[in-house]
Amino acid sequence: MWAKSLPNDQIQSIPAPEVRQDLGTYATTSLSARNNDHHFKVDPKCPAGTTSGFEVYTARYDVPAQQFYAKVGSFYDEVWYIGLLPNATHGPDNTIGSIREIDFSGTILHEQLIKSTHTTALLELEWHLVNGPIDVTGAVTDNPPEEKILFGSYTEDLRVESICEGRATFITFTGRYCFDKRNPACEVFDVAHRSSIEAVAKELNATLIKGDGTCPS
Repeated sequence: MWAKSLPNDQIQSIPAPEVRQDLGTYATTSLSARNNDHHFKVDPKCPAGTTSGFEVYTARYDVPAQQFYAKVGSFYDEVWYIGLLPNATHGPDNTIGSIREIDFSGTILHEQLIKSTHTTALLELEWHLVNGPIDVTGAVTDNPPEEKILFGSYTEDLRVESICEGRATFITFTGRYCFDKRNPACEVFDVAHRSSIEAVAKELNATLIKGDGTCPS
């Protein structure tokens, strides 16, 4: 969920994620049944003590979308996003209903994939938190380290689209969330989405397209 960079030598030493049976408890109940609970909806109805909010990051780059697909197209490979692979996984990668376990600053987050689209013109991955509400400390780097934010629920949606007859990429990264502190929550998603995509673009030597929507030559 949040971008943290690691040196290349550390990234290469990360072991493959463990398949943990305890994550399977989420899979014993159908995805559609659990989505009837307001905590798990794509556009979540916020539980008591939290407030709804959203954040949207968009960008256009002058490289084919397939180059981005190769970097960000795996639900289980989050090195590009948070700097680490999941602690554990349940289910096949990029399969609706699969779950990844993330250790964020000592807090365990379980995120489930609820949309997975892979075509030549569109990559879309959408996931949500399934073990909230939970408290997280240290989510915003410029806030006091002991400050806690209550995560009621959140959904993230990453869309990577081919534009300009295959010569460029349009990216939309959206967060919908229920937190008790809306401004820090917005900052969490804004920084995470922007910095992670910019880092991938830099690795691809991609240039941000600005202006009136003219395609690169």
